[in-house]
Amino acid sequence: MDALSSLTRSYAASTANFIGPDKDVPAPDVGTNAQTMGWFADEYFKIAGRILLGVITAKPLSIGGSRGRSTATGRGVFFATLEAAKTYNIRPKGARVSIQGYGNVARPIARYLHEIGCKIVAVSDSTGGAYNPNGINPLKLEKFKRKTARCKVFPEAKKSHGKAPSPWTATS
Repeated sequence: MDALSSLTRSYAASTANFIGPDKDVPAPDVGTNAQTMGWFADEYFKIAGRILLGVITAKPLSIGGSRGRSTATGRGVFFATLEAAKTYNIRPKGARVSIQGYGNVARPIARYLHEIGCKIVAVSDSTGGAYNPNGINPLKLEKFKRKTARCKVFPEAKKSHGKAPSPWTATS
């Protein structure tokens, strides 16, 4: 058993009395994926002595996960964005979009917005950002980020240091 699996299983064991389908249902966060959630669920099932599929979200399909879960949060934000666009009378087709973050939530948002004709002009992640006033193809960026783990050196965009001035610092 590797260290991450061991840590995840220990955490599941230490929280088992506080979680469950009728209590609190843990969900993934930064640095987790379906495998991590699967280890958590497996450990909980052992402790509970039965399989309770509603104990945790984002499990692999093979142990009761839901189809579409990996992009569900991004899809929800996409629909909220469309509603906000209606409220502010913004036509999505041709709208210029900047996306902060380019992880499990933001990647699907970028894809969905691109598919309906928005122009993704800037993206960022923890390493910095990328900017192209002519638009960034989110599928190409996604492929690039999987290889390099960063946005800021995407060859089809300009580098951005990604650091805004502190709100507590006066600038002139």
